[in-house]
Amino acid sequence: MADRTTSQDRRRWRRHWLRAPVRIVSQEHPIDGFGLRVSEGGIFLFAVADIAPGALVEVEFTKPHSGERSRRWGVVRNRVVYLYGLEFVRDEQPEWVECSAEAART
Repeated sequence: MADRTTSQDRRRWRRHWLRAPVRIVSQEHPIDGFGLRVSEGGIFLFAVADIAPGALVEVEFTKPHSGERSRRWGVVRNRVVYLYGLEFVRDEQPEWVECSAEAART
């Protein structure tokens, strides 16, 4: 019988439910979203925005266990409509990457 590992076993970092507001910071304006899951390596979020895979963005959120505010750079690795998977990057981001909100601004 083949050795089966769960998807959780194959991940580098443990994921935690976030269920909290997040803000994607861009050069022109912030984009509000909602965080769904977070790990040491990235964040899975919902945002009504048009951000291309490969884009480098800055995201602000509150860590689930400590309540501490965090502001991290991330690369969009996955996108399905308005769901985004961002991988955190460790280096400082040298230039802004354009992203635009599709929702009407109020």
